[in-house]
Amino acid sequence: MAALAVVKDSGRPDLAALPPPLSLSDRVAEAQREAQEPRRRLAEIQGALKAAEDSKDYGEAQRLATELPAAREAALIADATVRALAEAEASLGAQVAAERQAAALAAQQAQAQQILGDAIAAEQAALGEIDEHLSQFRAFLSAAQEAFRAAEGSEMAVLAARHRMAEARMAAGEARPPPPVRPNRCEALLDENPALRTVVGWPG
Repeated sequence: MAALAVVKDSGRPDLAALPPPLSLSDRVAEAQREAQEPRRRLAEIQGALKAAEDSKDYGEAQRLATELPAAREAALIADATVRALAEAEASLGAQVAAERQAAALAAQQAQAQQILGDAIAAEQAALGEIDEHLSQFRAFLSAAQEAFRAAEGSEMAVLAARHRMAEARMAAGEARPPPPVRPNRCEALLDENPALRTVVGWPG
């Protein structure tokens, strides 16, 4: 017998006092238990009917034959109930499995979209860094070229100063000195590092 709901002073049932609803698995098990009696009763009547017919007890056989349809119907109803609940349980299980699979797929797709978004953002950030580094490199390269040209200009300034020094010595009565030469520090640097010739644009 189903438990009665506890009624509070308000007249409404106390839902907390109600028993939890049976699951489909519980209902299948319950239906299987309840089907045992109709099946047993049907088998009992069928067995007794055969025994009455074998013993030629026609009165008992007639009585049992009148009970047989109701017993058979009760057993069929019980079996149909078990099958229907079992099919519903299987259908529900398949539905739950499909929903879980769909949820897992949706979560996987969401994670993939997140990874894709992060990868795209990382790619864009790295491309921006490349442009920034190349801009710095071009600036450094331009500065290096200007510094090298300035060093060459300084070497020419040294050569001009040495010419004036030679002329001043001769004007002071000293012997003619050897011809002044330009420092070759710029060229020596390029000889040590040939790759710098391309960097500074020095024809060599």
